[in-house]
Amino acid sequence: MEKDDKVGNDVCTKVIQKGVRQQRYRLKKKYFNGYTAQEALSNKPANITHENWTSLVNKSDERNKKICQMNKENREAVKHHQKTGSMSYVAYFSKLKKDKYNNQDPSPIEFFKDTHTNSKTGSMSEPALLAHNAMEKKEKHNQKVSSQYSIQRLWLKF
Repeated sequence: MEKDDKVGNDVCTKVIQKGVRQQRYRLKKKYFNGYTAQEALSNKPANITHENWTSLVNKSDERNKKICQMNKENREAVKHHQKTGSMSYVAYFSKLKKDKYNNQDPSPIEFFKDTHTNSKTGSMSEPALLAHNAMEKKEKHNQKVSSQYSIQRLWLKF
């Protein structure tokens, strides 16, 4: 690998970062979780310096716990869970547009249905189904109002 190979460097960096995160997770699971901060500080693994272990233990202070709790509550508040896996909505939209809709943009209702339908069962969660039905009902109402308006405009011309 060339020293200035950006792609190779990026890949190596990501591999190392993932390894560091996994090591940190394993250490916290074995030596920290279930212990108070003081117990965890005294239960330091042999192959880690005191400074590094103290830094890791202190990451789990009250501020971090509050942020974790807030994130947990936010995740629980999500009503309509997406079914696109790890793919973002933008990437999934592009994929749908290309693969399913012949390079045409799907309507917002179609996109909602595609992103909230379980691929294994073909069904939506109850809240998603209610939201989808409400969107379709509103769309039909808007089409009806639009067609009535067009007829009225046509009559006004004569």
